[in-house]
Amino acid sequence: MFVIEIVLLLLYFGINQYISTRNQEFLLKEVTTNLLTVVSKEASNINLQLQEITRLAQLLQQEHQTFFAHKNHCFLPNGEPKFRLHDNGAYYKTVDNGGSSVYYAATTPIGKEEQRKARCSESMDVLFKSIVNTNSIVNQIYLNTWDEMNRIYPFMQDAAERFGPSWDVNDLAFYFSADAAHNPPRSPVWTNAYLDPVGQGWVISNIVPIYRGDFLEGVTGMDVTIDHFIQSVLNLNLSWDAAAFLVDKTGAILAMPKQIEQIFGFQETQQHSYQEPIVTTIGKPIEYNMLKIKDQKIRDQMKGFLNSQNTILELLFLIKPIF
Repeated sequence: MFVIEIVLLLLYFGINQYISTRNQEFLLKEVTTNLLTVVSKEASNINLQLQEITRLAQLLQQEHQTFFAHKNHCFLPNGEPKFRLHDNGAYYKTVDNGGSSVYYAATTPIGKEEQRKARCSESMDVLFKSIVNTNSIVNQIYLNTWDEMNRIYPFMQDAAERFGPSWDVNDLAFYFSADAAHNPPRSPVWTNAYLDPVGQGWVISNIVPIYRGDFLEGVTGMDVTIDHFIQSVLNLNLSWDAAAFLVDKTGAILAMPKQIEQIFGFQETQQHSYQEPIVTTIGKPIEYNMLKIKDQKIRDQMKGFLNSQNTILELLFLIKPIF
């Protein structure tokens, strides 16, 4: 009788354990399948939004190349703009007439051609304003030219102070990433996350080169702030406390919510003091790349995942206790 009871108990607990294990496997499989379905759908939606911005960049490229090809054309949709020299030597637009702000570095001699470019490029504001006002994730649009002119919408009251007396656009990621050396096809490209010099915080940009023949007149770009991107694009309704983040093909993290930062142990870099003009590109720390993260175990797992054709990865890592 004792042996029979032991056998029955073993069978009982064994069957319960088997059923429990199978149920867990079934639920995990169902959760994984559902999560993959939801994420794939949302990824497609995100891709559509990014493709729309790329198409808008191509539209801006065509318009701006037409502007530089026909220098005699001058259309002022918001009336006559007003310009003057700032105390620091920069040439800038003084009054918000409903269009963009304009800044010319003090290192550029302001002659008739520069005055014409600053004045006649007012025609670009119609499309600038329309895109920003109708696209929920585009925060600002700008044109940076080879001779250090910047036209940016929405209007900046402190453009001359923000940019300072001079800056070299060739040192800035949102310019050189689109030049002939980095972008021979002359197509729209997305930048990595960088600190916006006009005070928008961390942004990613879709930029496109503007050519007149083989001469690079400038680069036009559209900015999406990281915070806005997270709120408007990555704020997905996912179950099981899931969170989404966006990386590029190199493993660089473009946007992520705070819970992802906490999981990977990233230091908060959202805040920045704009005490002085930013004259060079400030990118996020090297750790903000899944292939260069300090934790080798996570780094190796992510590297294998990104190099594979797999659509799902079970990431194993150790959470250090906080005392």
